[in-house]
Amino acid sequence: MPHRKTSTAVSVTAHENFLYLLTEMEASLERQTIQWTAESAETAQRRLTNLLADVGTIAMRLRLD
Repeated sequence: MPHRKTSTAVSVTAHENFLYLLTEMEASLERQTIQWTAESAETAQRRLTNLLADVGTIAMRLRLD
């Protein structure tokens, strides 16, 4: 099955959504409004560690282009 090329508008929207959600996460952490359990904190930490690694890989790839 051939891959469809993502339109520029979709890419821009995805990027804007990512940045918006990142800003919202930062604001929630600053306000300390998240009711953390040990399990939810560990899950969030694991997911954020994976996300950071993915973003780092993307940034490195862009620098090499």
